[in-house]
Amino acid sequence: MHVLLYNRIGGPAQAGAQLAGGQFADDVSAARSLFGEIEARFSATSGYAAQSYVNQARRVDPEADPAQLAQDAVGAIAEFIAALNLT
Repeated sequence: MHVLLYNRIGGPAQAGAQLAGGQFADDVSAARSLFGEIEARFSATSGYAAQSYVNQARRVDPEADPAQLAQDAVGAIAEFIAALNLT
């Protein structure tokens, strides 16, 4: 999650676009079901995946807002998956 949020190319959407349009484009397409599973796991801020990110992120910054962290995780995955253009 940290890499999606804080990468050098701009963010989750840029990472997805670069991955889908680069040398791994065929691999991304072949892994459609895997990306669907990731998207499902991060579909809700109250879900296990988003809350796991919250728990890890708060180890680094205990004062971070849990609701904001969960929303960041869900939003980052949604932007990343959308940029993959798998549909």
